[in-house]
Amino acid sequence: CWGGNEYGQLGTGDTQPSVTPVHVASITGNISLIAAARRNTCALMEVNDQLLCWGSNEYGQLGVGVAGDQWTPSEVVEPAMRTSLAFFSDHACVIALDAAVEQVYCWGRNDSAQLGDHTRDDALSAVRVAAQVSP
Repeated sequence: CWGGNEYGQLGTGDTQPSVTPVHVASITGNISLIAAARRNTCALMEVNDQLLCWGSNEYGQLGVGVAGDQWTPSEVVEPAMRTSLAFFSDHACVIALDAAVEQVYCWGRNDSAQLGDHTRDDALSAVRVAAQVSP
């Protein structure tokens, strides 16, 4: 990762920016999908479906169950069986298999009901969107 790092979004354990790529040392293995917003980053690991997120977390947008910036990758435990990831500045969503049915789960800021759970409450961990995904 490289660029601004005031929220730890480079995942290096500090807040020093970098104009050249820096290695995120705590990530081992292959990444199948990476998503970054202005202040945060998430990586979906290829082998074990592990989802790691780091950076700004004021509204719980990293999905790690607590608020507060994370300067190194932290695991998003729920939901499992993730297949896609969309990441925005203040919230994130994944598509996950739930009993062989694809469901959308989101977390983070919800002041405009952007999490799709019929509330305006921020979510520190995944909430299921009140609609089913269909092709």
